[in-house]
Amino acid sequence: MNKDPNIWKVCALCRHCHTTDSGREIPELIDSEYIVFRCDYYEAFTREDYLMIPVDEEINTERPKVCPHWEACDEEDEADRE
Repeated sequence: MNKDPNIWKVCALCRHCHTTDSGREIPELIDSEYIVFRCDYYEAFTREDYLMIPVDEEINTERPKVCPHWEACDEEDEADRE
């Protein structure tokens, strides 16, 4: 069992992260789905594309460093996201 207290400190669970856009590049093609996140703290955008292509190289499983500005969402934040 992993006892790392930072295991769930990922951007998607941070109160500063919000989804600004999502969809499909080609409406009929599930493989073309994407999502755009915005970090309120850094005023930065990140886009993730969910293309289902074969992986030719080894997948990096190292845990990224935890952002020093990460804050857990509270109930009010969750209500605002809906």
